[in-house]
Amino acid sequence: MKFHSCIDIEASGFGPRSYPIEVGVFLANGERYSRLIRPMWNWRHWDTQAESVHGITRDQLAHYGLDVVEVCAELNDLCAGETLYTDAWSHDSRWLTTLFHAGRTVMNFKCRAVEMVLDEYATEHWTELKHEAARQLGLAEHRAINDAFIVQHALVKAEQSAAIEPTFNARAKQWLNESRKKVAGWV
Repeated sequence: MKFHSCIDIEASGFGPRSYPIEVGVFLANGERYSRLIRPMWNWRHWDTQAESVHGITRDQLAHYGLDVVEVCAELNDLCAGETLYTDAWSHDSRWLTTLFHAGRTVMNFKCRAVEMVLDEYATEHWTELKHEAARQLGLAEHRAINDAFIVQHALVKAEQSAAIEPTFNARAKQWLNESRKKVAGWV
């Protein structure tokens, strides 16, 4: 069973002016990292609907958030040379770019979509795999560290289903061939 390093980011919203407010990383070796991010002075966009999903307030960020430069340094120290997988790559990669650009820091790890390591079956059933992982772990979604761990666990479940899948495919193929023979005999 192979574990993948995973990342998740919560943000101020989903539009082009949104910015990262929390990052969670769960490495393959079990190390984890979670930080609230204090917004830069010019990061003003705030979506109350996003807040109702992740439950993080502006006041929490002001009081408990870490400076952008420090978050970048800590992420680089922890994740140097790693490939981190996310199931929200289009958002998370943009928010990572926003974070590291604001911190004037070069990111020394990679962020990739989970689809890069999923087979077709797991890609089609990703939502179910992820919800099942969240249920098994007993974790609420939409907090960065929880979501990173849920994604990692769902990737393990996807690998397990891939090990089962060839057997299922072989049985399905056999059944289909038998059915074709029966149909051919009727013609």
